[in-house]
Amino acid sequence: MTRFRQAMKLTNIQAMKTKYDQKVTALDAVLNKYMSKKKTDNTHLNELQGEVAAAKQSLLSTSVDYVFQINDIVKKNQLDIMESVK
Repeated sequence: MTRFRQAMKLTNIQAMKTKYDQKVTALDAVLNKYMSKKKTDNTHLNELQGEVAAAKQSLLSTSVDYVFQINDIVKKNQLDIMESVK
């Protein structure tokens, strides 16, 4: 049963890693699009600034979730080790 739970945790972490990688790629694409625009077109720049801000916020929330999942697994593994020592 514990191996099944560990496999499920790792699957969840792998899914979070994939989601994180996708968000990083999306942010890179938006930043490249923003940097390639000419600075004279303010309307498009304002739209792109909004897209960059949204992509950054999305990446931030995904990375926090990813780190939380990793920390949760580490803490549970530490507890399992401590319980096995007793």
